[in-house]
Amino acid sequence: MTGTLDAEERDILVRFERGELVARSDAEREMSVAREAASNTFNKTRRVSPGVTERDDSRGPEVSRRARR
Repeated sequence: MTGTLDAEERDILVRFERGELVARSDAEREMSVAREAASNTFNKTRRVSPGVTERDDSRGPEVSRRARR
Protein backbone atom coordinates (compact mmCIF):
# COMPACT_ATOMS: atom_id res chain seq x y z
CA MET A 1 0.00 0.00 0.00
CA THR A 2 1.32 3.42 -0.89
CA GLY A 3 -0.08 5.24 2.13
CA THR A 4 -2.48 7.42 0.18
CA LEU A 5 -6.22 6.95 0.33
CA ASP A 6 -8.68 7.36 -2.50
CA ALA A 7 -11.89 9.35 -2.01
CA GLU A 8 -13.96 6.36 -0.88
CA GLU A 9 -11.32 5.26 1.63
CA ARG A 10 -11.05 8.80 3.05
CA ASP A 11 -14.83 8.97 3.42
CA ILE A 12 -14.86 5.66 5.31
CA LEU A 13 -12.01 6.81 7.57
CA VAL A 14 -13.72 10.12 8.36
CA ARG A 15 -17.02 8.39 9.12
CA PHE A 16 -15.21 5.85 11.32
CA GLU A 17 -13.40 8.57 13.26
CA ARG A 18 -16.71 10.41 13.82
CA GLY A 19 -18.25 7.22 15.20
CA GLU A 20 -20.81 7.02 12.39
CA LEU A 21 -19.96 3.44 11.47
CA VAL A 22 -21.44 0.67 13.57
CA ALA A 23 -20.35 -2.97 13.54
CA ARG A 24 -22.92 -5.44 12.30
CA SER A 25 -24.39 -7.81 14.87
CA ASP A 26 -23.17 -10.82 12.87
CA ALA A 27 -19.74 -9.39 12.09
CA GLU A 28 -17.84 -12.23 13.78
CA ARG A 29 -19.75 -14.86 11.79
CA GLU A 30 -19.14 -12.95 8.55
CA MET A 31 -15.43 -12.67 9.37
CA SER A 32 -15.29 -16.40 10.06
CA VAL A 33 -16.94 -17.19 6.72
CA ALA A 34 -14.58 -14.82 4.91
CA ARG A 35 -11.52 -16.34 6.60
CA GLU A 36 -12.62 -19.86 5.69
CA ALA A 37 -13.25 -18.85 2.07
CA ALA A 38 -9.83 -17.20 1.90
CA SER A 39 -8.07 -20.25 3.30
CA ASN A 40 -9.95 -22.53 0.89
CA THR A 41 -8.83 -20.42 -2.07
CA PHE A 42 -5.45 -22.12 -2.13
CA ASN A 43 -6.62 -25.50 -0.82
CA LYS A 44 -5.34 -28.13 -3.22
CA THR A 45 -7.11 -31.15 -1.79
CA ARG A 46 -9.54 -31.43 -4.71
CA ARG A 47 -8.60 -32.25 -8.26
CA VAL A 48 -10.59 -31.19 -11.28
CA SER A 49 -10.60 -33.31 -14.40
CA PRO A 50 -11.88 -31.71 -17.60
CA GLY A 51 -12.92 -35.15 -18.89
CA VAL A 52 -12.12 -34.58 -22.55
CA THR A 53 -12.86 -37.74 -24.47
CA GLU A 54 -11.26 -38.83 -27.71
CA ARG A 55 -14.58 -38.19 -29.47
CA ASP A 56 -14.67 -34.60 -28.20
CA ASP A 57 -11.11 -34.03 -29.29
CA SER A 58 -11.61 -35.45 -32.78
CA ARG A 59 -14.51 -33.11 -33.59
CA GLY A 60 -12.10 -30.24 -34.11
CA PRO A 61 -11.67 -26.73 -32.70
CA GLU A 62 -14.72 -25.21 -34.45
CA VAL A 63 -17.14 -27.53 -32.69
CA SER A 64 -15.54 -26.95 -29.29
CA ARG A 65 -15.68 -23.18 -29.82
CA ARG A 66 -19.42 -23.36 -30.50
CA ALA A 67 -19.95 -25.51 -27.42
CA ARG A 68 -18.36 -22.85 -25.19
CA ARG A 69 -20.92 -20.19 -26.14
